[in-house]
Amino acid sequence: MKKTILSLLVAMLNISAMAGVGILRPNETGVNVAKLEDGTYPVAFDPATVKTTAKGYYITFEVFTVDVYDGKLLAEIEPGDNIITGDGVIDVKSVKVEDGHYTINENEEGCLYLEPQVADTYVVCGDDDYPTYTSQGTTTLFVPVSAKMRDDGIDGDPMKSKNVLGQNIGNYLKTSWSHEFCVLNTTITVKNGKVVKIHRSYMP
Repeated sequence: MKKTILSLLVAMLNISAMAGVGILRPNETGVNVAKLEDGTYPVAFDPATVKTTAKGYYITFEVFTVDVYDGKLLAEIEPGDNIITGDGVIDVKSVKVEDGHYTINENEEGCLYLEPQVADTYVVCGDDDYPTYTSQGTTTLFVPVSAKMRDDGIDGDPMKSKNVLGQNIGNYLKTSWSHEFCVLNTTITVKNGKVVKIHRSYMP
């Protein structure tokens, strides 16, 4: 009887080992949008949400995190598994590993390229080398007049930049040459629950 139970356990372990990772999810970030810790975050926002006060501005931001994957789990992925990215769920049909880089579904719909980062982690290398992101929710934050803003790529010119003083940020956001402040080009730096810097980078 003991031998039979042991044989069943071994068989179940072997099946589990052959089952792949199942569903590969981005690593947990621990980001709490209701109480953002000090740091820099990719965001998106509508300049129309800016509310001006004498001491600064209130802006509603959608906060994102980069999709980062565990290298050990990625190494187990195989056809039939799924990968969750900011774009949704990708069905894994093929896996190619070359020089530490992973290609999922090469030359097929849902193709993903994942490249190594530090500490055995991977990120998606998408169009124009952008990673994928996951929304963590929205929050309204105060941007004091002491905050700073840098806008790169004005009028689509990568060589043109502008530094905006805090007292002018609200008006600048509303009258900017472009109203596109998206996760691919905008970050905020938060300190003590307030936004101390807004940066919009050049986006081709």
